[in-house]
Amino acid sequence: MKILSAIAVAGALILSAPFAFAQEMGMSHGAMMPASSQGMSDLMSDGTVKKLDSGAGTVTLAHGPMENLGMPGMTMSFPVQDKAMLEGLSVGAKVKFHAEQMGEVITITKIEPVN
Repeated sequence: MKILSAIAVAGALILSAPFAFAQEMGMSHGAMMPASSQGMSDLMSDGTVKKLDSGAGTVTLAHGPMENLGMPGMTMSFPVQDKAMLEGLSVGAKVKFHAEQMGEVITITKIEPVN
């Protein structure tokens, strides 16, 4: 019986260690991404428009790191929250944007050209 109790305690410690470490390092519990006292929704990333599809409501961006999602820089296509967000954008335009994980899809929730 003592052996089973010891195994259960050891298992609980092993399973909780990554979360304790993440909290100690200033990371959020659920996603293990950096936490911010200002709020993650305020973070904007830099990008360059590579392709626009206003019919589908998507934009392809070559982007820098997306800190709020823990994602490195790369080129990928994103849906936008509202197709009207694509108005005034053009291929080659430098932009600042914010994206959020919405279910299984990373969606642009804010995008603005950089002058």
